[in-house]
Parts: sequence; C-alpha cells; structure tokens
Amino acid sequence: MPDIRDFDGHLPVLAEDVYIDRDAVIIGNVEMKAGSSCWPGSIIRADYGKVIVGEGSHIMDKAFVESHARWDTIIGERCIVRHGAILHGCRIGRDCLIGIGAIILDGASIGDETVIGAGCIVSPEMVVPPRSLVMGPQAQVSRDVTPEEVDENRRGCAQISEKLPKYRE
Repeated sequence: MPDIRDFDGHLPVLAEDVYIDRDAVIIGNVEMKAGSSCWPGSIIRADYGKVIVGEGSHIMDKAFVESHARWDTIIGERCIVRHGAILHGCRIGRDCLIGIGAIILDGASIGDETVIGAGCIVSPEMVVPPRSLVMGPQAQVSRDVTPEEVDENRRGCAQISEKLPKYRE
C-alpha cells in the first residue's frame, strides 16, 4: 500500500486511475490527474503551496517533487520526470522530459515540449523557452527540440502509460 498522508489538513487528491507504487510517498496538498503515476521510491510533497501532476504524467523511481512557500510545483500533461530528478517550486509545461538526476529550482519555468538533459541544474527563476533542449550542469539551451524528438518523448510517455495495468495487478 502506498504511503499517502495528510499534512496540515490537506489530503492528496488522486484521480481514480492514478498508479502509485507501494514504495512511493505522497504528502499534503497534492493533486494527481488522470493517468498519472508515481513510481518506486518517489516522493511528492506539498507542505506549503500545492503540487499538481498533470494528466498522463509520470514521476519515475526516486524522483522528488516538492512545492515551495512562494511557488507551487505544476507539471503539465504527458511529462516524464526521470529517475532521481528533483523539482522544487517550479512549473513544467506539457510534453516535457526531465532527465535523470536533473534539478529544477524555485520559480523556474520550463516551456512546453522541452527536454532537460540528465544532470542539469536549472537555476531559480530561470525561464526556458518552449521546445528547448537544455544540456550541461549549468542548464544552457543548446538548440531547439526537433519534431521527431517531441514525438519520441510522447511515445515514451505512452509506453509508460501502457504498462500501468500490469503494475496494478
């Protein structure tokens, strides 16, 4: 059974078909929309502010998502937050891929259809334009994401969604 906890009178609100692994933790003012998922060892916590996980978005193994006293964390539709990534008080557009171990800090805003590479550190209040490929430890926009890369990310998100019924068994 997953660890789903109230904090300060706020109990997470979960769509009926959300998948939450038994080793995941969801605390406080969190909303997970239809078809979203939270995988082993991941933590979503909203002690202050709110966390919204968009429809069909996936928080993969050991990722950590938290709101901030000044900024909610909003994840758009059909996003993948890869293993070990950290999202803190930020906004993620739709159809984004957040790479393994990436860190997105307070007040940052990531445009739609953007790829944040593995290990990137997105600075507080940084604004990343839509369809950007962001690489390197100091999170530099290296080029535009191609339509093929956007499609590949959507397929990856769909593949995760397709395997959810097997994990619910």
